[in-house]
Amino acid sequence: MNSETLFNNNVKYELNHIYTEKPKSVIGGLDFGWFCREHAFHVYILASLFKRKSRISVGDILLKTPNNVLISTLGTDSDHAWCSVDDKEPVDFSVTIKYLDPDSNDLPIIYGNNLEEIYKFTFLQDTRDELIIARSEHENNCLIYNKKQHFNTSPLTLLKNPFQFLHAPPSGCPSLLDLYGADIFYQITWHCYKLIKGKVNPFYRYRNPDSTFKAIAKFNSNAKQKIIELLQN
Repeated sequence: MNSETLFNNNVKYELNHIYTEKPKSVIGGLDFGWFCREHAFHVYILASLFKRKSRISVGDILLKTPNNVLISTLGTDSDHAWCSVDDKEPVDFSVTIKYLDPDSNDLPIIYGNNLEEIYKFTFLQDTRDELIIARSEHENNCLIYNKKQHFNTSPLTLLKNPFQFLHAPPSGCPSLLDLYGADIFYQITWHCYKLIKGKVNPFYRYRNPDSTFKAIAKFNSNAKQKIIELLQN
């Protein structure tokens, strides 16, 4: 299985199903509801399970949809996270416009420049915000990534302490670990691994997010052991 065919949209849609929320206004800008760090977290570990060279990148994204809806982290307190897998970057499962521009077709997995027939794709590194904004003003249907840093840690270290990368919930709010158990990030990753291998069917078609989390936890009780074995071999 080559890197281009490693992932499938069932994994994206499953992760979108449990992690995507409706956008909301927050201090410093708009929260798109993408949970991009959670998506990147799982993609990074999944790629590692398949022995692919992978790492997590953090920076900014700017997307101008066919309906001219502008979605951007530039000039806000937010950032965006994605992965590189082998020689492909960005590999991004989190981007969805189903709430932000429901009249446009939603995006599949972003895998390098695979959407260039629809969007003018540009990948930059540590370019100043004002230059990107000026460039985008003259572009329609554009997708721009601006990489600023890498997050470097091993998959097992990340799984043991996910909130070294993921944003912890506000004080007084339960985390996924509180709601679904200490192994939930292992279990979600293992469920997606089985989706890639074609061993299970996705839950997004008939369960709500809470039910999906509970089913993933129920049917993947051995996930931690399985993932540790694969990553250590």
